Amino acid sequence: MMKRVLIAEDLKDLIPENGSFFDRSEIAVRAAATSDEMLAICRTERVDLIITQLDQPGLGCEEFFRTIRTSADLKQISTIILYTDTLANRERCKACSPNAVLTLPVEPALLYLK
Repeated sequence: MMKRVLIAEDLKDLIPENGSFFDRSEIAVRAAATSDEMLAICRTERVDLIITQLDQPGLGCEEFFRTIRTSADLKQISTIILYTDTLANRERCKACSPNAVLTLPVEPALLYLK
């Protein structure tokens, strides 16, 4: 079964085009420039995993995650937030309730493990 990954455009460099975990026939990767665009994609397409950053352009991360977590159609999507490690950002990440968090800069291998 095809797994669909939605990633923030600014994080796309973390996924090499060839030879990576995401370069498999059963994984489709799509990028979005803003959290608003990500939400629109989630509402029209089946998405299994969202990889985003705390300060993604568009809708605030907290509101984006609140929408994902309270929607019956979207709450099953797995989520990963990448962020710059500060106390304030850690608290913001907690408020978002993602499945995983990683600090920037992140090693692609660590992202694949999550």
